[in-house]
Amino acid sequence: MMNQPNSLYQVFNDKEDGGFTENLKRSLDGEGLRSMRQSLTEKSSMISWSGLSEDIKTKAGDLLSVTIPDILIRAWNKAGILNKYVNREKYDPEEVFLIELKEHTVSSKHKPYLDVEVNNKSIGRINVDVDLEILVKGGILKIQDARIRQLRTGTLKISGAIHCEGLEITKKESKEIKIPGKIALGEGIPIAP
Repeated sequence: MMNQPNSLYQVFNDKEDGGFTENLKRSLDGEGLRSMRQSLTEKSSMISWSGLSEDIKTKAGDLLSVTIPDILIRAWNKAGILNKYVNREKYDPEEVFLIELKEHTVSSKHKPYLDVEVNNKSIGRINVDVDLEILVKGGILKIQDARIRQLRTGTLKISGAIHCEGLEITKKESKEIKIPGKIALGEGIPIAP
């Protein structure tokens, strides 16, 4: 998506409001997550909260490493809208099929977490909830051999919120994002029947 957000991290780590990682660190150090912070530090005398919150901030970006194309393709697979292209007798693997996308919204929920460990022993978990909606307008999928090989020009609008242990960390609504030209998907992402 060339200079456009390609992952949840890029969508939610907008520097205008401090970004997801800074907002998470601020929340971890603030009053809203005090009971979680106390619970973790009481389990091990080896923990310095300031050091731990900095480590969490460093690892937090990994929680949002899911790409927007992966989310869309997973949703299309789950909805079964592309299943017919798995039939290789009816849809020759050598032939390319271009599928025009109608306007639709993809809703996606993610529940990543960070396990907090001291000396290889888990002392707790920090749960994060990501609620996401992607409005897809236009666009064309290039399908060959039961794989989505490319996404062509269209627009996306992404909105959502991230919560940590029930506390809202950040909320975003993107402007309309134009998919420039083509997004090649390498060997392609399999269509799951």
